[in-house]
Amino acid sequence: MYALYFIYDGFQMPRLVKCEQWPCPNKVDCFISRPTEKTVFTIFMAASSALCMVLNIAELVYLIVKALVRLSARSKQRKQRYARENFHRDHMLLENKKNENMFSSDPTSNRTMC
Repeated sequence: MYALYFIYDGFQMPRLVKCEQWPCPNKVDCFISRPTEKTVFTIFMAASSALCMVLNIAELVYLIVKALVRLSARSKQRKQRYARENFHRDHMLLENKKNENMFSSDPTSNRTMC
């Protein structure tokens, strides 16, 4: 878009261009056919290109935010799972300690069977 703007000094197509290139022997007037139609389509093309770039950037931002939210949710789930596992493990260890204490305080359990 910038190149088009730079070449034509804006998006307006000129009706007349001074030409000095081959095959012209000297400076001559070159008329552009349908300059108004070309101007309208050039502006339409530039506007649609700008809209596409804005939508691409918006989609990129959306995908980055979506990925960050997903990573955050996974991290939160891992922390919750780790906390549940630790709670379950600690609970089982506590139950085992209670059982050990209960059996060790039983006077009949210290006897050996013959």
